[in-house]
Amino acid sequence: MSFLYKTVQWSVRAVFFVGGWIFELTQRVEDKFICLFKRPEYIRKGGCQMSGMCCRNLGLLLPKAWSRRAWIIRYFVWWHRYRYKFHFLGIVDNLLVYECGYVTKDNQCSIYPWRPRLCREYPKVQLWDFPKLHKGCGFYFIQRGRADFAETLEREKKKFS
Repeated sequence: MSFLYKTVQWSVRAVFFVGGWIFELTQRVEDKFICLFKRPEYIRKGGCQMSGMCCRNLGLLLPKAWSRRAWIIRYFVWWHRYRYKFHFLGIVDNLLVYECGYVTKDNQCSIYPWRPRLCREYPKVQLWDFPKLHKGCGFYFIQRGRADFAETLEREKKKFS
């Protein structure tokens, strides 16, 4: 490969890296702003069981109008492959289904300290809808304002001990 080709390739990668960083920063500001006015209905509890289900079956939701246009789907597949090393598996309803290229055979993330925001915040707490989880996921959700059964049970055990 020529020097010019490699320079252009690394320049494009740098632009995408900076663009992705700016996009993530604006998303964080947006989330903080929205949380000033609306709090999520559910609270995330639990932890990762490292089953690899979420890494091997990433589902990214597209609006129905977008999922009908092949060029938009091609763009998203290209973007996720180039930016996050996601391998496209197919489309189910409005979900683009991917597999992460960084997950190892023992279900560990090979880029854990630098993983994308999508992975850091999985499962994302949604404002208006009940979050959906993979079977066997160690995370669970409780409704805001209601006590978690496990925490309530522990408190009651301590009272009688």
